[in-house]
Amino acid sequence: MKSIFLILMLLLLTPLFMVAQEDERPDLITDRPDLTESASIVPKGALQIETGFVFEGDKSGGFKETNFGLFTTLLRYGVNEFFELRLGSALNMKTTETGGESSSIFGVNYVDLGMKLKMVEGDGLKPQIAFLTMVIIPKSGEEDYSPQYLTPSMALAFSQDLSKRFSLGYNIGAVWNGLTAKPAAKYSVALAFGLIEKLGSFVEIYGYFPQDELGINIFDFGLTYLIRPNLQLDASAGFGLSEVSPDYFVNAGVSWRIPR
Repeated sequence: MKSIFLILMLLLLTPLFMVAQEDERPDLITDRPDLTESASIVPKGALQIETGFVFEGDKSGGFKETNFGLFTTLLRYGVNEFFELRLGSALNMKTTETGGESSSIFGVNYVDLGMKLKMVEGDGLKPQIAFLTMVIIPKSGEEDYSPQYLTPSMALAFSQDLSKRFSLGYNIGAVWNGLTAKPAAKYSVALAFGLIEKLGSFVEIYGYFPQDELGINIFDFGLTYLIRPNLQLDASAGFGLSEVSPDYFVNAGVSWRIPR
């Protein structure tokens, strides 16, 4: 487990200590900072690193919880023009305060593996469609974060251009929690729009609907800045729309596609 995390850290920190080389391929399309996964595939032979941090807070009555995710990372590798492999992990610290007492947990969140498969090539208002699936590896991180059983998720991702400046992305799918056989339905809708050259923005709503439990709904918004065709910075923030949702979160990161 430690060796996996060290490899991830090395890959994450590399772009911070190197001048990113230009990439002659199309401009970067990422799956962060919004939750909505794009229907785009990483170019064949390219490794794309999408990493950052997120701080989340939730308070209810005498209960208060904060989560700080550092190096929340997704590695994407393009196998061919229709298929990519994905590896995700994060370093996380959770602090809980109840009745004047507090406790903290720090460690690797978990490791998840997956893939994205392009199904339909889009054209203008005709959406591009991809299928994604991920599975969390049992006991791959800190005991309090990592499930004891395989935890799969799957979704259909849709992306379409509404105009030269506006685009729409939306996902529908299901996710399991590793404890029961009942999946939770999930959805997300993100509207992206260009502000000026290389500077983009988005608004998004997403949520989960576990069976026999209250649903989680969240609204967020953010900015992206394309420094180079293969290097992008991002920042976002959001808040919960339902009682069981987190009160707020802030998020920032960097994405880098390594040229061949």
